[in-house]
Amino acid sequence: MSTLLPHGNCYRVNPQFIAGEYPASPDQATTAEKLGRHLDAGITAFLDLTEAGELRSYAADLAALATHHGIAALHRRHPIRDLNVPATPAHMVAILDELDTAMGAAHRVYLHGGGGSGRPGRGVGGGLVPQGMTGGDALATIARHWEHVEKRWRAPRSPETAEQHAYVRAWGQGGVR
Repeated sequence: MSTLLPHGNCYRVNPQFIAGEYPASPDQATTAEKLGRHLDAGITAFLDLTEAGELRSYAADLAALATHHGIAALHRRHPIRDLNVPATPAHMVAILDELDTAMGAAHRVYLHGGGGSGRPGRGVGGGLVPQGMTGGDALATIARHWEHVEKRWRAPRSPETAEQHAYVRAWGQGGVR
């Protein structure tokens, strides 16, 4: 299994799970190049936390590129408004179930939002809690990963808002608002 990361604005949560920024671009040529780096890093499942229309959809580009390379790749969207948290606990559970299902099917998963700090950090935090971490432990783990992300000077923490931090802490205590 490759330890390669597709770019400097992402981090490895575990051998099968990478979190980061939007993996595409407004133009198709740059999108193909970026998605190619993700596929070269062994990523075969993309969990997209952006809303439809927020950024250029890359699902068709991914399908074509994966087919061309003989790779079975999938794209799943679980939209969350930028700078927000899931509307319901069931939404968070659906994201975590999708993550578990993809990893259970031997996919290497790339979880992303737009910029890569808010929504993915909240998703990573929610995913670490079922592994026995408290919300605070999960946030500390994300902070350690975030120290190595290139854009940390522009986005100094992940998750990025106080509400997202509170959400991870509450998730770790067995409840969310």
